[in-house]
Order: sequence, then structure tokens, then C-alpha cells
Amino acid sequence: MMTTFNKDYLLKREEDSVQVLSEIKKEFDILNGLIDNYPLKQINKNQYDQTLQPLFRIYIRSAFASIEALCFNLKQISLLAHKRLGKTITKTDMEKFTEKRQNGTPKYLKVEDNIKFTFEKLFDIGGQKFQIDKHEVEKKLKDPIRVRHRITHPKNISDLYISDEDFRLVKESLIWVMIQIKLFTKLSVK
Repeated sequence: MMTTFNKDYLLKREEDSVQVLSEIKKEFDILNGLIDNYPLKQINKNQYDQTLQPLFRIYIRSAFASIEALCFNLKQISLLAHKRLGKTITKTDMEKFTEKRQNGTPKYLKVEDNIKFTFEKLFDIGGQKFQIDKHEVEKKLKDPIRVRHRITHPKNISDLYISDEDFRLVKESLIWVMIQIKLFTKLSVK
């Protein structure tokens, strides 16, 4: 059975999505402020590890949670637009849009597949083709995803350590996703 949504539900999803995106931005503004303004020159390695390591881990977990939330909410906006434009939505695509299988169980997408699908469908709204292939998405996210998996499923204490390079990679991946959103916005607003 195909999942269907009424117009009121889709309009509420669009409103909710905008609010979620706004809240995510607030979180990152706070985290970036904490990390960027920390007096690094005034602390030793032990203080650095005790103070900034937890912030780095929080940032990384938040970054990926935010990417997944961005994808879900952008997919809801895209789904609404596809329905408004009368575009055909396959059963497989509906499962990816809603992150639920037809039987109601969760449909989990790998982060890189979720991002690619999200942007393909967003660009499709305006008749555009998503310009980034799966290999580029994987290249941008492969190492940051490894860092995320390492700290969310640590096997030993060293798995929790975030190097400056780890942090830089994750921050760059989040920036890359945000750039793709801005690119979509520029292409879709005429």
C-alpha cells in the first residue's frame, strides 16, 4: 500500500522543516562560538583534552545529526513540491522520502546515499540535474563518517580522541552540505 499524505499534513511538514533548520543553525552558532573563542594559547595539553575533546565530540555528533535532520526536512519540502507539481513518485522514492518502508518499519539510508537522494530530488523540482556524482559525495564524507562511527561506537579510549584533522574534516563536510543547499537555493530562486 502506497503511503499518502493530505495537503494539511504536507503544509505542516514544510512549516516544521523550516523551524527545524532554524534550530539547527542556532546549535551550530553556539558550538562554533564555544570552540572558535576558546583561549587555546592559555591552556596545556591536559586542559585541552579535558575541555575541548568533549566539545569536539559533541560537535561531530551534532554535525551528523544535523545533516540527517537537514536531509529529512529537505526531503519533506521536496516531497511537498513534487506532489504540488504532479510529479510521479515511485514506491522506492516514497520510502526514501518518508524513511519508512511500506509496512511501516524504518527505512535507514547511509548518510552519503541520503544526501545524494535529497539533492537529486531537490534539483529535480526545478528540472535541474544534481551535478555531484555519488563518488564525490562519498569522497567528501568518507573520512568524516569514519570519525563519526569511531566516536559513536568506541571500542577503546583512543577511539574517542578527535585530532585537529578529524575536526577539520567534519567541519568541512558540514560546510560542503551547506554549500550544496545554498547552490540549490540560488538555482531554484529566479
